[in-house]
Amino acid sequence: MRKRDLDSVLGDFKSDLKSLKTFYKKAHTGLEAQDEGKSQHGTLCELVFHSAYVAFETYVSSLFVAYINKDASAFSAAQEKRILSLVEQEVGVWHKDRTKFSPEPHIPMERVEELIDPNGYNLTFKSASEMKKRAKKWLAPNHASGFDALTESDLAFLDAARSVRNCLAHQSKSSFERMNECLGSKELTGQYAVFRRGQYLKSDIGAYLKSDVDGKSRLLAYLETIESVSKGLKGV
Repeated sequence: MRKRDLDSVLGDFKSDLKSLKTFYKKAHTGLEAQDEGKSQHGTLCELVFHSAYVAFETYVSSLFVAYINKDASAFSAAQEKRILSLVEQEVGVWHKDRTKFSPEPHIPMERVEELIDPNGYNLTFKSASEMKKRAKKWLAPNHASGFDALTESDLAFLDAARSVRNCLAHQSKSSFERMNECLGSKELTGQYAVFRRGQYLKSDIGAYLKSDVDGKSRLLAYLETIESVSKGLKGV
């Protein structure tokens, strides 16, 4: 049975981020030589950030698939509980008690992808805390350990990154409100303090991302931090 190598899942993501960093640095150098380069730097940061966060979402989705493919026990138990609950709601306890669920010890990778989302989309989450809860519910304890170790500050950082991505994608009033809410989180402390906004609301994402923090653009700080957090998600 074909299984996804867990090291390759992280390796692919790190490779994507490395390519984006290289592209950003080369493009930024090229822009600096142009008269309008300074004004276009923000747009470059926005494009690279959006691609980086999409790569992160793909990484998390692939990690879930790989872990369930390796050990489907927790996922199957969660699905059995859900199925029996639905049967009880629809036709009652008598039928639920007579419903038998026969989980397979190993689920092929293609089947895992189909079970997670029949429409073929990547597995995504509305918040980092939801991602953490789903990992605990669907993954074997040793595989969920990386997600379970996420602190409130880690979760706040991931929510902030997601809110920036959504704002770039939608440009709606609500997305800006949500982004400013996340960027103002008191949990953005320590290594995450550089991502927290000041007293003023952010309306220009490009300017926010291109601004210097610790001698580099905030964009590069985001990419490096996302990579660091992502390494920790890979359990035992």
